[in-house]
Amino acid sequence: MAAERKDQHPADDWGDIPDPLLGVPRSSPPAIRVPTTPAATRSQVQLQRLVFLGSAVLWPVAVLFYYGARWRGHGVDFVAAQFTIWAAFFAFAGWVAVSAGRRGVGRPVPWLRIAAVGAPLAFISLALLWLPPNGKPLGALGPPAMLEGCFQIGLTVAVPMLLFSVWAMRRSFPSGATWRGAALGAACGLGGVVVLVLLCGSPYSGHIAVAHGMPLLIATLIGAWSGRKIGRV
Repeated sequence: MAAERKDQHPADDWGDIPDPLLGVPRSSPPAIRVPTTPAATRSQVQLQRLVFLGSAVLWPVAVLFYYGARWRGHGVDFVAAQFTIWAAFFAFAGWVAVSAGRRGVGRPVPWLRIAAVGAPLAFISLALLWLPPNGKPLGALGPPAMLEGCFQIGLTVAVPMLLFSVWAMRRSFPSGATWRGAALGAACGLGGVVVLVLLCGSPYSGHIAVAHGMPLLIATLIGAWSGRKIGRV
């Protein structure tokens, strides 16, 4: 121990004390990482958006042909009127959600509310009140198997359409993202409605309102959530 004390230099005790003239030593700032891949150009973003939105539009056509693409009920004039109305709602909801507006993508919020709220309410109201005379009681659901089958078809159409659409419009909504996403979801749900108008021949108003309307409502709600979480800039 004595030998260790003899070998120790007196200046070693001051080695850990910083020099006041030099100031407190500062750590060097972290290095800035340069992105490994360049950002997509405007034309590339537009092309990606066109591809995904085009896939969303073509998906219900594929589902329709998969299930036979033929009307299974009666009253072609009634079907044509229903198809025209819901196809027009589908086009309107999609247009207000993704068309160019004054503040980026999407029309003004009041228009989006009309699409997101008006489409489900209008559909359920017409489904309950506007059916050919058939002697069925108002709101009757009909066979549970048919109810489940149409509900599944509606979701089969709406959910992939919504996935394509949300991915196409990610980080595209500068304001009102929740309403823009809801309008986009309503458009996808109406895609399922249009397909079911051509495939389902149920005479029960409750069946139409529930089995065809629930996928529309679900798609609208998921679209609102997706717009807030994914679509916001």
